[in-house]
Amino acid sequence: VYQQSAPEISIKGNNVDITDNDNSPSTLDHTDYGSVDAQIDSVIHTYKIFNGNGATLTLNGTPRVSISGTNAADFHVKVQPSETVASNDSTSFDIRFIPATEGLRSATVSIANTDPDENPFTFDIRGFGLASEIQVSGNGNVVADGDITPTASDFTDFGSEDILTGTQAQSFSILNTGNANLILSNPSTYVDVTGAHAADFTVTSAPSSPIATNNSTTFTVTFNPNAAGLREATLSIANNDLDEDPYTFSIQGIGLATPEITVLGLGESIADGDSSPINTDNTDFGSKDILTATQENTFYIKNIGSGSLSLSGTPLVVLSGTHAGDFLVSSQPAAVSVAPGDSVAFTVTFNPTAVGLRTASLSIANDDDDENPFDFSIQGTGIASPEISILGNGVSVASGDVTPSVADSTIFEDTIVDSSSWVGYTIENTGSAVLTLTGGSPYISISGTHASDFTLTLIPQPTIAAGGGSTDFNIRFIPGAEGVRTATISIASDDDDESPYTFSISGTGLPMPLPELFLLETVDLNIALPGDTLTYTVTYSNVGVGIAKNVVVDQAVPENATYVENSAAGTGMTITFQHVIAGGYDALQTAPVTDIKYERALDLETGENGTITFRVVVN
Repeated sequence: VYQQSAPEISIKGNNVDITDNDNSPSTLDHTDYGSVDAQIDSVIHTYKIFNGNGATLTLNGTPRVSISGTNAADFHVKVQPSETVASNDSTSFDIRFIPATEGLRSATVSIANTDPDENPFTFDIRGFGLASEIQVSGNGNVVADGDITPTASDFTDFGSEDILTGTQAQSFSILNTGNANLILSNPSTYVDVTGAHAADFTVTSAPSSPIATNNSTTFTVTFNPNAAGLREATLSIANNDLDEDPYTFSIQGIGLATPEITVLGLGESIADGDSSPINTDNTDFGSKDILTATQENTFYIKNIGSGSLSLSGTPLVVLSGTHAGDFLVSSQPAAVSVAPGDSVAFTVTFNPTAVGLRTASLSIANDDDDENPFDFSIQGTGIASPEISILGNGVSVASGDVTPSVADSTIFEDTIVDSSSWVGYTIENTGSAVLTLTGGSPYISISGTHASDFTLTLIPQPTIAAGGGSTDFNIRFIPGAEGVRTATISIASDDDDESPYTFSISGTGLPMPLPELFLLETVDLNIALPGDTLTYTVTYSNVGVGIAKNVVVDQAVPENATYVENSAAGTGMTITFQHVIAGGYDALQTAPVTDIKYERALDLETGENGTITFRVVVN
């Protein structure tokens, strides 16, 4: 009787024998599946079950190939072997490795069978799962995925910033602690900002991708609040981490509405604490005379913050310093509260009391949290200088004045042609130093269209004492023609901004008035006989409105009478005689005399009169 031998199981992978109970997986026999991207890739290995030269081998497990162990779920029997294997025959089965996560993944393959000494046939298998592992930290502290409690310690709390002027940038690090490249999925910034106030947070520096194992990249988020109060958002980082995609955490910051003071002069900002006054921002008031000059500069308090600015000083702008008495806050701010973006003005007047640099400080108490009080230095220079002023009729005549007026005597009274009128002027020194007339005597220059009609008749003194000293000069007007006559007075001096001092003068020339002579002839006898002597008296008078010049009275000797020699007389008169024979006038008085001419040497004023006389004998 032939007795058949028992079945004999053996298994090969990659055509290499795998021993029963093998616990040392190897790539040679395909029991080591190598490294595979977790949840992404897979590897399938095929194994063959052989039966030796004996009875039929029966695989009697359910399932015929089972997998157990720590990571059994990562290994799947894709194709089960046949239930029976004939003598010297074989069957095969496939196992697929799909790692669920990173790291070593192991399991045990078990095959129940009818081999009397290798039942079940077991061997270990393994593989290595590859996966990235994202970790985010801020300020060196890990920020947990899903964190909803921002704190300053990990930079997820950005603190408090002004809604107009404040920003805060925080940097975070993305570390890959896994064993495969960490890939960030959103290529625009790789970091998304969402949530109620996402617009208040901006990714200002993006991370890089991919991130190799044990390497890191950084990104920066800047907080710029748009409104006051708590501002919240969520950062989300899409990536290929198997269980932290996306990686999210909350961030927050507080928007503050705070005042921010600045002071402007001439449109330029003045720094808080500025100790170097300059003229471009009005903090240097320049040079002013200690007696006559002041300088008023305007400043503006502006609120460039986001909350109302309150001014709290008493007074609102306080003067102090060595020469505070030389400065005056001549106009305090009109309001104690300044809205965001608004400004309020104040003025300071410099009135130096002594020569030299004069300094002071301005201080403005307010509720700006880092500029209270706001203070800055101011300065000006006191100088002693002459200051010329011209007075006419006690009224100031401005330098450069081209509009003569009666009030200041720059318009002369109307004057008859070739007659005269005059005006007196005063040069006054209102400055703090001696005023010197520099043009040389007579110190007054007259120019212009009708300069010859105006004449200087009183020369001023060349030096004029400070503090109200004065000197006079006179101008005579003799119009050379009818109508308006104009000229310009010019006075050179050491006044630094009014030399020469000029002003226009004018006067009107009136036409020459005409004289009118009236003659009244009288005789001492009403009735005369031949041989009688008669005395003729002629009174001549100027009854007109003009001066009579070159007055001539031509008196005829009456008919039937003979002139008495040496009888013609008249005060201030030159007397000549006309004879019929001679035909002209001469000094001879011999008969016959037909006419007597009286020529007056002096002018005959309006209302003035004179007399002439002569005698005759009746024929």
